[in-house]
Amino acid sequence: MHKFFSSFTVKNILLFFFFICLGGAISLFLGQDVCFDLQNYHLYIPYAFLHGRMGVDIIPAGALHTFFNPLLDVPSFLLFVYLNNWPLLTGFLMGGIYGLFLFVLWKTLGFFFGGDTREDKWLRVAVLCLAGTGMASLSQIGRFTNEVQTAVIGMISCWFLCKSAFEEHSGIKYAFAAVFMASLAAGMKYTAGPVAAGIFFAALVLFWQEKRTWKAYVGLAVFAAFGFLLADGWFLWKKWTVLGNPFFPYFNHIFKSPYFPVFSLANGAATPHGFKEWLFLPFLRFNFPILEYHLDFRLVLGMVSFWGLFFFHLVRRKAVWPKAETLCLSLFAGTYIPWVLLFGNMRYTICLEAFSSVLFVLFIRRFISVRIALVAVLVVWGVVLRPFPTFLRQSFPDKNISFSSPVPIPDDAFVVVAGHISFLIPFLNPHARYAGGVYFQPDKFPLVPLEELSKFNWLQPNDYKHYFAESARKEVAQHQGPVYVLAPITRWMWEDALWAEYGVKVPHSGRKCQFFHVSLDVIYDGFVLCEAEKVGD
Repeated sequence: MHKFFSSFTVKNILLFFFFICLGGAISLFLGQDVCFDLQNYHLYIPYAFLHGRMGVDIIPAGALHTFFNPLLDVPSFLLFVYLNNWPLLTGFLMGGIYGLFLFVLWKTLGFFFGGDTREDKWLRVAVLCLAGTGMASLSQIGRFTNEVQTAVIGMISCWFLCKSAFEEHSGIKYAFAAVFMASLAAGMKYTAGPVAAGIFFAALVLFWQEKRTWKAYVGLAVFAAFGFLLADGWFLWKKWTVLGNPFFPYFNHIFKSPYFPVFSLANGAATPHGFKEWLFLPFLRFNFPILEYHLDFRLVLGMVSFWGLFFFHLVRRKAVWPKAETLCLSLFAGTYIPWVLLFGNMRYTICLEAFSSVLFVLFIRRFISVRIALVAVLVVWGVVLRPFPTFLRQSFPDKNISFSSPVPIPDDAFVVVAGHISFLIPFLNPHARYAGGVYFQPDKFPLVPLEELSKFNWLQPNDYKHYFAESARKEVAQHQGPVYVLAPITRWMWEDALWAEYGVKVPHSGRKCQFFHVSLDVIYDGFVLCEAEKVGD
């Protein structure tokens, strides 16, 4: 890795710290991340992993997210907890990850735009501005959702692949390092899979262009599998042996876990379907009403540039295509196809936005000079740089998380949790047990407007169709200590129908309840912990 920093020259060190400080400053400006995903699982799953609770609690983060790989969340969780009294420092360091992405992107652009003239250098700066400021990247600076983290690893993989492609003395080992790193990221978070597929596909095309032997292709497959299994192998095995599905709850129409219905669970309600959306999604969702599926115009530029360059070379009928264009075409196609088939979500396009930008500049450079290209890139950047979503943020409080009052839970308590609030559990009694997955099911509240219930049911309905309620009910029935319920404050949480599947009910008097607020929350009106009564069959 020492070569990555070019022997740590003063220029590179200054650039590195400049980008880190830039990312940290933007994060502080945007505010503290208090998004749904953070409350739902990004604090709980690393806590459960580090404290051996993966087999103790019952789906506190729901059937979908409780079983996600926690490794990427461990560093941010430790920052959050151990720097609790320094929220500004926490926000700065989380934003610094975006700065790291910019630094790696800058180094990678040197392979495509590495000319020595003043115009070449300024073009590289302009491409950095275009490629590094997409909607997906800017909107997620300082967030705990790990998309920027996986983008950093994906861009490091791209740097390795470029080094293998453009530096003859580097050798095949850098291509192996590229697919290993990309697969490692995909193992830690499956949404990084499209970038890993793009890196792998581009490496295959590169090897074909270089006329590598079959051993090189086998090596690629081995390193890709090794990276993925190193990151996720243990968790795949645990889910296979405990739940009967290594990818639980996805692909359950194949593995048929007894804890989830036998159907193929879609990634999201707006996942693209059909050839029209697959081929033209960037054009169709430039102004999409669902925020996470509202795509950046850079993807339109990438799609147009891809077909433009592709047909340009087909018409020319030259046997060998330029390596830079071939590599970028492969990265774009290899990343776009799995992304649009599996996700179509804006949040997962940080690297794809960068590939699209580079591809666009390579395309226009075919027909115009460096100086005109520089002007064109700056003009396009000014046009596509638009207000971006920040999701849920707030001004940085005095602490990363603080409670309005102590929340005493006995050591021998069993706590049933409603809603997506597992972020509270790491800061409650660690000796108690917790069970989640309680669903504000519309059928149970026929008189309640769906808009009100959607405040508690953030996911698509199929995500709640798990079979863990019976396990929790048995645990409640056998539990010898007190039983509590924990929920967001709402008049609907007093309804017996909400808790019936779990064998408990909340006394309507509210006599044994404690109400409290948490600084990290802007979604709900506070929380309530109540001692519950068991309900017989």
